Amino acid sequence: MLSILFIHEYFPAQFGGLAHHLAEQGHRVVFACAREEAPPARQLTSENLRVFRYPGGTSPRVGHPYLAMSERAVRNGQSFAREAKALMSEGFAPNIIFTHSGWAAGMFAKTLWPQARLVQYLEWWFNAPPLYQIPDTKPSAKKDEDARSLANNLSFLNDFQCAEMVISPTAFQAGQSPDFVRPLIEVEHDGIDCDLFRPRLPDEPPLPIHGVSDDAQLVTFTSRSLEPVRGFYDCMAAAEKLMARNPDLHVAIGGEDRARYGPKMRRGQGHKNRMLARHKLDRDRIHFLGRPTEHEYIRLLQRSNVHLNLSYPFIPARSFFEAMACACPLVSTNIPSVIEGLGESEPALLVDPGDVNQIVASVEVLLGNPDEAKAMGAEARWRAKTAFSTEVCHPKIEKLLADLYARPRTSEIAAQ
Repeated sequence: MLSILFIHEYFPAQFGGLAHHLAEQGHRVVFACAREEAPPARQLTSENLRVFRYPGGTSPRVGHPYLAMSERAVRNGQSFAREAKALMSEGFAPNIIFTHSGWAAGMFAKTLWPQARLVQYLEWWFNAPPLYQIPDTKPSAKKDEDARSLANNLSFLNDFQCAEMVISPTAFQAGQSPDFVRPLIEVEHDGIDCDLFRPRLPDEPPLPIHGVSDDAQLVTFTSRSLEPVRGFYDCMAAAEKLMARNPDLHVAIGGEDRARYGPKMRRGQGHKNRMLARHKLDRDRIHFLGRPTEHEYIRLLQRSNVHLNLSYPFIPARSFFEAMACACPLVSTNIPSVIEGLGESEPALLVDPGDVNQIVASVEVLLGNPDEAKAMGAEARWRAKTAFSTEVCHPKIEKLLADLYARPRTSEIAAQ
């Protein structure tokens, strides 16, 4: 059995379920994180899984703005490396180090355990110009963001000099990387727990939302952050038209009013307030839920009559796959990651990014044909279970790690 060290800013995040699976298979697993998120709906505990905390690195408000992400990465790496000496003193020596190179806390892990095999998680390679164009961004700001984007790859490149494998969740994400990275990439999704993310059972009550009756039609939109690249602006524009044309329709929106990927708004001028000022909306029928707990979030998806995935080409929204697993009838943007996720049968109604009229028409088609919508949702769940479930993905990643550890190093082959 292997000793495996996961390094990520948060627990459980993408790696928690995989770490739990590996621990349950008998591997010794340490999950290093700076922060633990709210307790997940399913406890990820095992006698072979230990969560190890290190202080989160901070980034000073000085220096070149293009290097903000790199500065944070170095501080994260330094913070973990200092704290990890406690692991070394206990005799912990990982065979595999599995690190998220965006957060980059594993930047100096190989200096502590030089014999370990380093696996990078590639969530996104930044290109310039980016695939997506953020709405309402001035041309001068776009040029500045292009330059900043290229600098964001520095933390990945630092890890890459020691990496022996790169894992990327989708072929779309892997395809953004340059040619010299691709030979090391293995495409495998980190998995969706399809026993947890599932349709609501007949004896389970629907999620209560103030002002929404149990039989009311509900359109949902969820994202960790409510911002343009995730289609929040398009959602609000569509909500205005849908609510005007359907007087009994409610819209529920889950997510924090903050910028995670695009330019930050001025203080007190979040994207939510900007959209509320721009559109005429019945405030009694649009419901902002903030960032729900995982349990509440699952129940929201189970309650949905139509779920909107309106992201522009970028890191695939995890909520897209989770909505599929919950058998949500989907209206989604017609982008490469979505096409890959849906598979050949494409169990969703697809729209062009930014085409509000298409969004409205597609939602109304599904609301007006509930039997067809239900069948489409069931097909989406089948796709999620067969292609992206933890039962499918975790054993594949476990085999990749075992094969990597068993494989001779390049230096060992050369010495023979």
